[in-house]
Amino acid sequence: MYFARIALVLASPTIVVAQSFADVTAASGMQGTAPADLRYGSGMATGDFDGDGDLDVVLTGTLGQPIRYFRNEGAMTFSDRSPQSGLGTSGSVRGVGTADIDNDGDLDLVIGNWHGAVQLFVNDGGGVFVDEAVSRGLVHVASNWSMSFGDYDRDGWLDLYVGNRYLAGQPGFPEANILYRNTGDGHFVDVTVAAGVGHLGATFVAPFVDYDEDGWPDIVCVNDKGPAILPNELYRNLGDGTFVPFGTSTGANDAIDGMGLDFVDAFRDGGIDYVCSDIPPNHLFNVWYPALQKYIDDAVPLGVTGGHTGWAVQFLDVDNDGWQDLHVVHEDGPNHLYRNPAMPHASSVPWSELGDALAPTWIQTTAIAADFDEDGRVDLLHRFEHAFGPQPPGLALHRNVLPAGHWLRVHTVGTVSNAQGIGARVDVITAGTRQRQHVRNGIGFLSSNDTRVHFGVGDASAVDVEVWWPSGQTQRIEGVPVDQTLTIVEPRMRLLGDAALGTDCAIELSVPADDGMQYAILVATNDAPGTPLGDGRVLPIVIDAVTEAAMGPGNGLIDGHLGVLQGGVGSAVLSVPDQSWIVGLTLFATGITYEPGAWPIGTTFPRAMPITFVP
Repeated sequence: MYFARIALVLASPTIVVAQSFADVTAASGMQGTAPADLRYGSGMATGDFDGDGDLDVVLTGTLGQPIRYFRNEGAMTFSDRSPQSGLGTSGSVRGVGTADIDNDGDLDLVIGNWHGAVQLFVNDGGGVFVDEAVSRGLVHVASNWSMSFGDYDRDGWLDLYVGNRYLAGQPGFPEANILYRNTGDGHFVDVTVAAGVGHLGATFVAPFVDYDEDGWPDIVCVNDKGPAILPNELYRNLGDGTFVPFGTSTGANDAIDGMGLDFVDAFRDGGIDYVCSDIPPNHLFNVWYPALQKYIDDAVPLGVTGGHTGWAVQFLDVDNDGWQDLHVVHEDGPNHLYRNPAMPHASSVPWSELGDALAPTWIQTTAIAADFDEDGRVDLLHRFEHAFGPQPPGLALHRNVLPAGHWLRVHTVGTVSNAQGIGARVDVITAGTRQRQHVRNGIGFLSSNDTRVHFGVGDASAVDVEVWWPSGQTQRIEGVPVDQTLTIVEPRMRLLGDAALGTDCAIELSVPADDGMQYAILVATNDAPGTPLGDGRVLPIVIDAVTEAAMGPGNGLIDGHLGVLQGGVGSAVLSVPDQSWIVGLTLFATGITYEPGAWPIGTTFPRAMPITFVP
């Protein structure tokens, strides 16, 4: 296989780019970057590291040379800020991940080195980093192929799952994967054994994927050498801090030479589908069959077999028609961009491969799909490896120049959930059709992609958006104008002050996305089993006599329980009776938002807020 790669490089010293993409590397400010020097590549990352609203780039992969940090200056141009970044020099880098580990609003960076110490670079908010791995509990030395973040215990802090391949000096002997629990403020503890996820396949990539959408992030382990060692595995999250192997039960235990993975609702039918790259003859396209509650590989009828050795995979809507297309990196042939035919899965219409080669023909395993110029079209950043013969450039930046439809990019900001909203489900609804994506991390291969979710919406001028947050919070925003990045801040409900006898305190709703909508704050004596709302959601209180009394004007318990959100905030004053017999009693409060004089409800809260009366 490797000699085929060498022959390919010798025969193809130039870069071929599809007509739909323009090579803008020379003008980008990133030209002259050295190629990665490890076979099978080194990771890179994109994200808004300096908080100015656009995507910067971090490149690793030349042993002993500086880790390159390129700040996005707009219009597909970057400036080299490596000397000021604090990132130092590259070791034998494999997986690279990004996440806001301490919920301070900026992106931190984790770098996994091949049988070396992991590095955790904490960001000061301006793109200057300090390695704090040891002081924050990341102390392992392993093969570090995959770095994936997700909040498996839904406590609002991002946890880290490390996918490992082989033990040092022992090819063919797998090294156990590692799960770190974030105990708060970006400090980690190894819970692998207790959680039951010390998988011993030769893992290349292992993201959190809530395959059954029960709200608890599961884990998919994609393994190399599956026929000889262990097949892929799906670990189901039981919601109590533990996981169980569920690959056999769901059809996800494919014995392949798995490399990269991405997941999305590819057919807009509500199921989570995923593509996993493989050696020839086929890649894996696991489609979720709800009637069977299983995955079935439909790569052949869908026409995405590839025919080459695949690595990174990314779903992207290349022309913004509302259907997710598929990009696959190949090491021994051209990359492929498969166009989604915009047909239901049952039609079995093959996905067409665009005629021109998107990829350079240099040896490559990793790539990033992201909108680097913020024009609403997803671009591609390719990373290359050293080769025999003519040496490749370090990278190629390809700008998407296709005529494209309208779009919406959703940036989730958690308040109760993790700050990035990783794991949130986002639905975009247009003219009765529904697209679904999850805010995902750890996909592709080796590299970290933009966590904002990009939707093409075709001819639509406005859309409705629904969000299911990891906390269980749900909200609906109607009539959102397109062609913008929509920042959605997670709703929050809190009690300001103590519910002490004879005093007043405030119940506050904060729902920035619903500014100008009406709100209602409700109380009851019980929070279970809840009250159905008729749209699949449940109000987390049992409406009773206290609820009805507190809704009346001049009720003496709650003032301002109905109103209009100002700046996204509404509040009500709770007057606590000066009656000693109520000490220790608990009321349960919740809230809803809705359009003036209209229905349905916009935002609901998954759990009621307990208010206990104190002396």
